[in-house]
Amino acid sequence: MPFWHGPPLADFAYDSFARGEIERLCELRLRAVETRIDVDLALGRHDDVVPELQALVAEHRLRERFRGQLILALYRSGRKADALHVYEDARLALAEELASSRAKACSSSTRRSSRTTRPCLRPLS
Repeated sequence: MPFWHGPPLADFAYDSFARGEIERLCELRLRAVETRIDVDLALGRHDDVVPELQALVAEHRLRERFRGQLILALYRSGRKADALHVYEDARLALAEELASSRAKACSSSTRRSSRTTRPCLRPLS
């Protein structure tokens, strides 16, 4: 990972043809980081990965694997209270996101149904 510098295809970030590839490369990089951190945790480097994981959780708020890894690293470092705090933050963040998603979906459905002038079902004759 030390050879990765900056966002992929940075010169093409605003070009539509590159967006899919940029997203794919970013996802591959995140998966590689997750795998490397799994290896670090398996080797007992719990204290070493905590600062990196804290930064990754702050940057990727809803990425559950980073949070899980941070909880594990904190727990194995003897910081059980901190691990519980991260768990509670994760639970709240996911609940907020779920509520926000549901509210958007409900709002969208309401707008669609209010624009409909004809009933969806016709009476049987």
